[in-house]
Amino acid sequence: LGLRAVQSYINVLRARQGLALLDQHSERIDDYMGRIRSMVDEGVSDETELQQARDIQVILQGIRADFEGQLTAAESQYAEVIGKFPDEMMADPENRMASIPDEVNQAVARAQDTHPAIMAAQLQSKAASYDVDAEKGTLYPDVNGELSYLKSDKDDLIGGEIEDARALVRMSWNFSTGGEQLARIRRTSYNHKESLANVRELKRQIERDVRVAYSELNTASKQLKLLDERKSLNTKLFSAYESQFEGARVKLLQLMQAHNQLFNTDLEMMNGKYRYLAAQYGVLASMGRLQEAMNMRETSHEQK
Repeated sequence: LGLRAVQSYINVLRARQGLALLDQHSERIDDYMGRIRSMVDEGVSDETELQQARDIQVILQGIRADFEGQLTAAESQYAEVIGKFPDEMMADPENRMASIPDEVNQAVARAQDTHPAIMAAQLQSKAASYDVDAEKGTLYPDVNGELSYLKSDKDDLIGGEIEDARALVRMSWNFSTGGEQLARIRRTSYNHKESLANVRELKRQIERDVRVAYSELNTASKQLKLLDERKSLNTKLFSAYESQFEGARVKLLQLMQAHNQLFNTDLEMMNGKYRYLAAQYGVLASMGRLQEAMNMRETSHEQK
């Protein structure tokens, strides 16, 4: 539930920032469109350039529609998990790499030692072993003891002094002739073995989840570095096109296309950053340390 809350929070932020970037870029594209249209009307540019510019504008409108749908879905998921729709002002989540082990094997070992689900399963297995001992205890007898002591001093004519001390130990078995006790012992023994198997299976599942989460984190990190390189290259390319446009070496449409290419890189960079951030929280959740890392504590329904 905590991971779903974090994911929906990040998705809302990502969709909102995407729309903000689209609004800013759409204004620039509209400006390009107006300038190209004026050049076509004056006969300086060809009609095909205007159509190509219009194509860029339509593609941006499609991207905006997609982000609007993503925002609606993200806000709905947020409301489902949190219980209310997100606020207008939302802070970016913190980078959590400092809380994540460098090596996946370290994370697996830590998760198998401290994961709440494994600890709960181990306690259930331990309780099942006590049940086996309790059922076996029904085969032992009930032991009862009785002690009595009598001392009497009577006249010699009646019998004189009498002293009587007795101790009695009584052992009683309650055997089931139909084998009910042995059947209960076997049943609880099977339950204990099943609980041990569940612990082993849960450890394997958590190891898989940790390794998958690390794979996503590494992939997101690599892609973010590549996107950063692409952004640097496209920034230099756009700067070169601006210089060439001022020298009348490239057309306005080419400058517009270079600007749009830079924007697409910025948009992918933004998506990559939030993917990398979400992957960090995914690793913490797979290790069972999400609440610890975020200093979260459980609250009752009344406290909420």
